[in-house]
Amino acid sequence: MKYRTILALALSGSFAANAALLEVGNGIEISIINGEKVKDISSYELVKGQNQLAIQFSGSLNKSGKREHFSTVPYLVVIDVKEDDLNVELVSKKYNVIDKKVSSAQPIFQFTADNESLNSEQIILPPADSFLPYGNIQELVTTYNNERGLVFDSGKIRELKKELASVSENSKLENKESENSLQLKLWYSRANQEERKAFQKWVIDHN
Repeated sequence: MKYRTILALALSGSFAANAALLEVGNGIEISIINGEKVKDISSYELVKGQNQLAIQFSGSLNKSGKREHFSTVPYLVVIDVKEDDLNVELVSKKYNVIDKKVSSAQPIFQFTADNESLNSEQIILPPADSFLPYGNIQELVTTYNNERGLVFDSGKIRELKKELASVSENSKLENKESENSLQLKLWYSRANQEERKAFQKWVIDHN
């Protein structure tokens, strides 16, 4: 049933069978993982597969032989996790290096597993047009994902808007999901927490 597909999607992030732990360097904080606010900052748990992180740094860096405080804007990172454990550090401990990279919107974090560097996609999280542009990071991440139709589906970040456009162009669906199923997932990704709970209850009541 397509409704059960949506329910499975809703629960997949919380009950992932295979998880990996992420160790972070000093001053690095992750606030959002796969669209959900991090509740326990002592342990960052990722699913095996693609993960989206809202991550930033606030701490001391080396500048002209001294230590000076530096805080970055939040970055939105996509990392493909295959190992059980991985680490994240700044690409440099030098103030001028990180300052220059942030100013030019370049990646500032490096991910490693078993001392091997991992590829990641890193962009600066688009700010809100307000007095406090990063006052609500979770809302910014939700807006970013909703505008692009991004959902987290069993270790894969899917762009449902692109998939819907592809389905519309092809009358033969073959092995692809139906347009109705994709539409349901897209609308679910846009719903707030209370709306999702209400929808889950509706699914259970109608099965």
